[in-house]
Amino acid sequence: MHFCTEVWLPKKPANARDVIDAVFDGHSEKDNGGYQFYDWYQIGGRWMNNHDPRYNPDKDPRNKEKCPFCNGTGVPKSMGKFEFKRIHAKDPKPVKPKRDCPQCKGTGKATKWPTNWRVLDFVVIEQDKAPKKMTSYYLAVADEEDNLSKLVKLDEDKDTVASKLKELGLKNGFLVTVDCHS
Repeated sequence: MHFCTEVWLPKKPANARDVIDAVFDGHSEKDNGGYQFYDWYQIGGRWMNNHDPRYNPDKDPRNKEKCPFCNGTGVPKSMGKFEFKRIHAKDPKPVKPKRDCPQCKGTGKATKWPTNWRVLDFVVIEQDKAPKKMTSYYLAVADEEDNLSKLVKLDEDKDTVASKLKELGLKNGFLVTVDCHS
């Protein structure tokens, strides 16, 4: 199962990856202590747009690659090359088949797997700039030494990240979106 975890940091990280690695260290399902809440994670991932809902990772050209299902042709492999020729037509020009590749919709370009998406700057934002209605499965709170001091599961029906931060008395920090898997 994939779930979004917003990580609250008391200071802006110089390198988000290093800080998140430190915060999550000792808390995987394989560890014998800590919260044991994930088996792997990545910054951003499926929740890359949590801090900016206008961003659509599926439309970002940096997240596109040659479609592996049609090898970039836009035509499903199962249709084969014979579909390109008019068999009973006077005009021998190839024609495009009536069916496009279901993965790339005939463009030859498919969205990369989320684990291969480029991490964007806005996955780390000032707490005050977070969307007010932003939600998350967990809120992880780090201390000044980049240790995980608290892990709070949010109630999806009533909690927002902003309301939970206010309840916990956390101010002037930074948030990092992390895609976790368990």
